[in-house]
Amino acid sequence: GLPMLKTISIDSNCFSRGPSFSLTIRCVNGIDRLDLPQLQSVRLGYQSFQYATSFTLKNLPSLESVDVGSYCFSTA
Repeated sequence: GLPMLKTISIDSNCFSRGPSFSLTIRCVNGIDRLDLPQLQSVRLGYQSFQYATSFTLKNLPSLESVDVGSYCFSTA
C-alpha cells in the first residue's frame, strides 16, 4: 500500500471521459486493496469524474476532509 500518503489531490477535468475509474495497488486473497491508513484529505477538482457513477471511500481511519469541486459526477 501507500502507508505514508496523507493527501490525494486530483486536478480539474481529470478522469472526466470514462464511466469508471479504478486504482488498484495489490490483490490480497482475491480482494483488491489500497491501504491508506494516514490519508487525511481528498480533493477532487472541477469537473473531475464527470461521467463516473460511483466513488467510494472506506476504511480510512485518518480521513478528515473531502472536497468535491463543482460539476464532479455531474452526469451520474
